[in-house]
Amino acid sequence: MGTEFIASSVWSRITKLARRVPGDVAVAYFARGARKLLPLKPGSRLVVDASERAVKSGQTDPAELLYFINRSVAVHSVENLHAKVFVFADTVVLGSMNVSRRSASVLQEAAVLTSSRAVVAEARRFVASHLGEEVTAEHARRLKTIYKPPQVGHAPRSTPRQRSTKGGVPEHPPLWVVPLTTDNWDEDDEREAKRARPAAARRVRGGSEKLQEFAWVGASLCEHLEKGHLVLQVVKAGRQWHAYQAAHVIEIRHFQGPTGARRMVVFLAARLHAHRKDLRVVRAALGGHQRVLPNGWTPRLVRVPAAAHALLNLWGSGGGRRK
Repeated sequence: MGTEFIASSVWSRITKLARRVPGDVAVAYFARGARKLLPLKPGSRLVVDASERAVKSGQTDPAELLYFINRSVAVHSVENLHAKVFVFADTVVLGSMNVSRRSASVLQEAAVLTSSRAVVAEARRFVASHLGEEVTAEHARRLKTIYKPPQVGHAPRSTPRQRSTKGGVPEHPPLWVVPLTTDNWDEDDEREAKRARPAAARRVRGGSEKLQEFAWVGASLCEHLEKGHLVLQVVKAGRQWHAYQAAHVIEIRHFQGPTGARRMVVFLAARLHAHRKDLRVVRAALGGHQRVLPNGWTPRLVRVPAAAHALLNLWGSGGGRRK
C-alpha cells in the first residue's frame, strides 16, 4: 500500500479499516455518533480525552465510550491529548480529525495513510504509552450525568488547567500516593463509614468496579483530597509493602475525632480485578520518578505529570492488549 495522502475519503477509509481488525487508537475527542464512524472491534484499545472538561463541553460523549467498553474495548483517558492516531493491523492513519459527525460532514480534514512498518510500530507504541487512566463502565456512567451536548458554531469555553506541561506529557486528574496499613478501624471510623457507604455503593453498580475504602487522620490529606482525584494506595501488610492500581475518589466522609483532629473515610471506585504490585518492583520500574513514592507516612500529591503518568502506565500498559 505504501504511503498516500487522503482528504475527501478520510472517514470512509478509517471506518472500513476499523470494521476489519481490532485497532489501537489515540484521538482527542469522541463525540456523539462516534460508534458509526469508528466501529471498533472487541480487543481494541482507545485513548481519548474523557476529562470532565471535555465531557461537559460535549466534545467527548461518555455514552459512546460506554458502548465500546461493554463490547470489550479498553478505554483510557488523557486530559491533554491532541493526537489523532488510528492503527489497524499493518496500517496507520495520522491526521487532523476527531471522531465526530461534524468532522465527517462539515469540517475539511486531511490525513496520511501508510503501511510503513517503522511508522506503524511507532504509532502503536505511542498509543500504548498513553494507557493508564482506565475508564470503566461505571466511571463512564458517572460521566454521563455531567455530559452536555456541544453548542455547534461556538468554540468551547476554555477552563483553567491545574497543570501545564512541556514536551507533550500526558495529563490526568490529581494523583495522590497514600501510605496505609491494614490495622483495624476504631469505632468512629466504622460509624462514619457506615453512614456514607450506601451512597458510595450506589455509584459503583456494575460488573467492572468494586468499592474500596480507607480511613485517614490528619489535615495533610483531609484539606486537599477531593472527589474525582485519583488515589494510589501503598499498603503495608506485615513486613511487605504493595502498591494498588490507582482509583477515582467517589465519596468522602469528613468528621472530627474525640480530640478534635480532622478525619475522613474515603471511598474509591476500584477495578474489580485490579492487581497489586510489590513496591520494590514499582520503585525499580519508575526509575528517576520513584521519589514520588512515600518513604514514611505522609501522603504525596504527584506534582510532576510525567511521574504521575509513569505510575498509572505501570498498570495501564497491560490493559486490553491483544494477542
